Amino acid sequence: MSYYAPTFGNVNARWYSDEKFDAAWTPECDALLEEYSGRYAPFLLAYIPRFQREVLARLKIKLSSQNIDYAVLTKAAHNPKILEEWTSKHSKLESVVRECLFCAGDFGLLDMHPNVIRNCGTDVRWCRGCNYSFWRYASGWSEDLEMRVRRAKVSAHEKRKCQWCSRGYNLLKHFHSSRSFADQGMVLTTVIGHEDLAACHAGVDFLYPNLYANVCPECFAECFHPVKRVDQSEILTAIRELGEMIGKVPTQDFDSYMYLFSSRESITAFIDLMHRLPSPEEIKARFGSFFGGIARSGLLPDGARRMKIGTMVEADDGDICFSLPERDIDNWMFAQGIRHRKEVKYPNSDLRCDWELIGFSQRVFVEYFGLMSRAAYVEKARKKSHLATRAGIRLIEIFPDTDWKLQIAQITTELNGATTWSPAVIS
Repeated sequence: MSYYAPTFGNVNARWYSDEKFDAAWTPECDALLEEYSGRYAPFLLAYIPRFQREVLARLKIKLSSQNIDYAVLTKAAHNPKILEEWTSKHSKLESVVRECLFCAGDFGLLDMHPNVIRNCGTDVRWCRGCNYSFWRYASGWSEDLEMRVRRAKVSAHEKRKCQWCSRGYNLLKHFHSSRSFADQGMVLTTVIGHEDLAACHAGVDFLYPNLYANVCPECFAECFHPVKRVDQSEILTAIRELGEMIGKVPTQDFDSYMYLFSSRESITAFIDLMHRLPSPEEIKARFGSFFGGIARSGLLPDGARRMKIGTMVEADDGDICFSLPERDIDNWMFAQGIRHRKEVKYPNSDLRCDWELIGFSQRVFVEYFGLMSRAAYVEKARKKSHLATRAGIRLIEIFPDTDWKLQIAQITTELNGATTWSPAVIS
C-alpha cells in the first residue's frame, strides 16, 4: 500500500482521533493544511513535521498527538477539498516511473520512503535502495556532481589503476559499496535490493572518492581499518593535519569528512591522511579519550582551547565541551547513565546542538545557552529553537539560572513513558 494514498492506515475511514489534538485544531489549521495540500499532495505524510512546525511558527499552536501522522492525515481526509486533490494527484502518479541515476532501475515516487522525500524532495534522482549509499549527495548536488556520476556509471566496467597500490580494478563490483569508521569488521558490504531503508545511513560510499581520484577497494578499506600500525607521535601529527585540513577541531564524525572535498588533489590528500589516522575508537584507546588525542596533538594548547566565548575542556566520558558549565552537564548525564552524543547537526543546517540524547522514540537535543546577553548569540539560539521546531525535535533549553538536573530528569522520565518521578534520583 502506498504511503501517500488516502487509504494509508485507513485514514480515509476517519477512524483516528486524539482529544488533545482535536481541541488544539482550528479553522486556521485547516486553511494551512489546504495550502500544504496544494504544494505537496499527495506527499502529505512526508511533510507532516514541516506542517507541524509551520503551525507553531505562524499560528502559535502546538500540535501534538500520540500519532501525529494519523492525526494530521485524518484531518486531511475530513476536508473534501483536500481529499479530492489528494486522490487526484495520487492517481496521476501511480503509473509514473523514473530511472535511478545510480542503478538505472525504474522507481516510482510513490514507492519512496517519506524520509527520502523529506530529505531530497520530489526531484529525487535515485531509488530507495540507492539512497542507502548515496543520501549524502543530496546536500551538495550540482551539475558537476551529476556529470561525474553519469561518467562513472558509463565507465564502471573499464579498468582503472589505483593511485596508491597500482592495482587494476573497476567500479562495477563495488559501485554501491560503503564503509564506516564505526565498522568493527573489515568486509566491504554492497547494498543489494530495495529494502525499507531510512535516510541518513552512516558511512562513506566507495563511489564518491572515485568520482575524483582512483582508489581501489583494498586501499579504500584501508582508510577504515580500526587499528593502524603507527606510533603515537604519528597519530598526533595526523590529528593535527586533519584539523588543519577541515578548518576546525575534529569531532568523531569521521564519516562526514570525505564529502567536504571535491577535487582530485583534496580527495587524494584526505585518503593519504586516513591511511595513517586510526578510528575515533582507537584514538580513545590510545589516549584515554578522543579529546585526549585532540589536546595532545597541539590543536588545543595546554589541553584546552581558549575561545572568544569560553574554554574547550574534556568531560569525564571524553566528550569535548565548550565551557565549564557544559562540562558539568555532560559529566552529570554520564554519571546518570543518560546516553548522549556531542555536536550533532540540526537537519538541513550547519548549526550543531550541544547534545543529542540517545534512546528515545523522539529526537531530543539539549542546548546550554550561557551567553544570552549577546545579541548575535541570542539570534543563534533563536535559529536553533526554530530549526528544532521545524524538524519535530524536542529541545531542552538550559540557561545559567536553570535547574537543569531537574529539567533533564523530568523530560527524560516523561519520554521514557514513566508515570511517576522522584527528585531523589537527582544527585
